[in-house]
Amino acid sequence: DAAYANGEMTIGGDWPAEARTGVNGHSLHLLQGAGHDASRAGEEGDATRMRMLCVAPSAGDAIAIASIMRNMADDDRFEPALCAERAAEPVLEALDLHADFSLRPASGEVTASSLHGMERLLGAARPDAVLVPVNSPAAVATSLAARTCDIPLVCIGEEPRTDASATHDIADAGRRIVRTLAALHVTSSESTGRELIAAGVPAERVLVARDDEQVLEALSELGSAQAASP
Repeated sequence: DAAYANGEMTIGGDWPAEARTGVNGHSLHLLQGAGHDASRAGEEGDATRMRMLCVAPSAGDAIAIASIMRNMADDDRFEPALCAERAAEPVLEALDLHADFSLRPASGEVTASSLHGMERLLGAARPDAVLVPVNSPAAVATSLAARTCDIPLVCIGEEPRTDASATHDIADAGRRIVRTLAALHVTSSESTGRELIAAGVPAERVLVARDDEQVLEALSELGSAQAASP
């Protein structure tokens, strides 16, 4: 069961011990009744599944990954888990999704606290790969934490076009970080794919996907390559 202690959330039950302390900045806990259970890891077949952690804090992020989440849940190759803020729960319910981890709302700024919190999240979930919408306020912190934890990052979606301004400069710096660190960029737009390659992203790390099946196949190949690496 999840409970509050000194203003932080803690985890009980069968989730790994690493997850049982509150996380500053991004406070996380395993939601009671969530379908993702670490005790399932020993069941036949689960060990061969690719553990995908989808980080989608906001309602907009959840909408962006809803289709791919549902398709992963129906695919025996994957064991997906979702991390979202409590404020997104009504949207998740409408999309027939549930959150396995809950994040405290954050400003989107990359601070030492938020980065440490994301690292703790990845250490608790122990995923084979992490998926995050490229426009998510959590994208930069997730990218940096995934690199620190040596976990492949997959970014999905289209980058926004913004006018030149100080805010634009900050956003552009964040996009450059994500572009550099992501193992795979998934987009449905050929023009976005060309722009990513022109910006220096290796072509083999850009996928212009027609449908979710192409995305799942690419994720499966990424998992196989990760498993085969020393």
